[in-house]
Amino acid sequence: MSVTKVPTQAPESSVADVPRTPGDCTVDREPFVAALSALAVVLQEKPVTAAMNYARLVVEPGRTELHVFGKDVTAVVNVSTCVPVSGMNREGCILLPLLKTKELLSDLTAAKVSLRADEDKVVIQWVGGRCVISTVEDTLPIPRSFEDEWDFYELDSHELYNGVTCAMWGMDPNDHRTALQGVSVRLRDRQLEFCGTDATQLSLYTVADVEVTNRPAQSGIISARGAQVVSKVLDWAYPNNSASSPVQMALGNEFALFKIGGKANGGVVQVRLQEGRFPKYEKILETVGPNYQRTTISVPQLVTSLRQAGICLDGENVAVEMQLSPEESVFRAETPSVGRARVEVKFDQPPTAPAHVRLDLRVLLRAIQHAPKSAMLEFAFCDGVSLVQFKFGQWVYALMPLVDPKSKGARA
Repeated sequence: MSVTKVPTQAPESSVADVPRTPGDCTVDREPFVAALSALAVVLQEKPVTAAMNYARLVVEPGRTELHVFGKDVTAVVNVSTCVPVSGMNREGCILLPLLKTKELLSDLTAAKVSLRADEDKVVIQWVGGRCVISTVEDTLPIPRSFEDEWDFYELDSHELYNGVTCAMWGMDPNDHRTALQGVSVRLRDRQLEFCGTDATQLSLYTVADVEVTNRPAQSGIISARGAQVVSKVLDWAYPNNSASSPVQMALGNEFALFKIGGKANGGVVQVRLQEGRFPKYEKILETVGPNYQRTTISVPQLVTSLRQAGICLDGENVAVEMQLSPEESVFRAETPSVGRARVEVKFDQPPTAPAHVRLDLRVLLRAIQHAPKSAMLEFAFCDGVSLVQFKFGQWVYALMPLVDPKSKGARA
């Protein structure tokens, strides 16, 4: 991974690079819907302007792009693979209501669809049908080229995808604290760390051996929406987890910028960094010390055992009891209205001493079920302490046990 200097702020917009004439083109429906789906995450529930519900399709020889703007996230995706040269009927711009267009095209079976801007409306036509949708005035900003204003460092596309997605597993989508609604990105000591956390869990992915010649440590918090957009654009550029390739990233004082994919189906995502201080997660992980026991278990076995034990839980009761010992390890769950479950669990190495841990099944499953099915997780635990840890490769997931109601406030 190579690193160069980093910008302090995002480049300003310029209106000179986008034609203002109404465009007309024919697109390949399926890949175009995939591009719209990747960008739909940018949209806000309450957009700043009406135009922020739209995507601008720019049609020019050698340049076919979708522009989408949110309050904190901007995305520009190259969709030239969706618009063959023969389909460029008239170069210009087409303003598309993003969600309505995506829903309409998703329901069609036609291979190709015609899109035409006509004053204050867009005409969508296919074999056997036609739809006319009113649009608003195009007041979206015009992005400039990012080539000259920003310097980047490179990392593997799989590493970036794993970093942002693994970090999001540690976030509570209902937590309204700004700093905890995002992914912390930190470059220090030749390591690039992606971390997400809330009051009860922490998920950390580390990219090692980063080239950081004469570079100070850097850090920033990317919003959850921004992390999702980066993940979606990576899926668009590399469908079905296809072969990886280098992607570029820059981290400044106010913005983070990601250049993903190639000229055919790549994109640029710009994310405004969140305000606030991110928790010092390294202090949390330091509690998993030499007093902890460690064993391993496969992802399928752990997920299956947790689900079997949790079959007796309801909406109010979410706790799974892990009772671990050298002789036998079991997961237990019980609710008065449903009943009780007891599942024996076989670890690769039996615990050397008894331990009792009480965990939130929903939170744990939400993270663990995303791990590779072939993975062997290292499970670190200790009786009577405030953290358990699962580890696989470059990913670490830590979870606080629930309070045991029988222990008068002590942790199980």
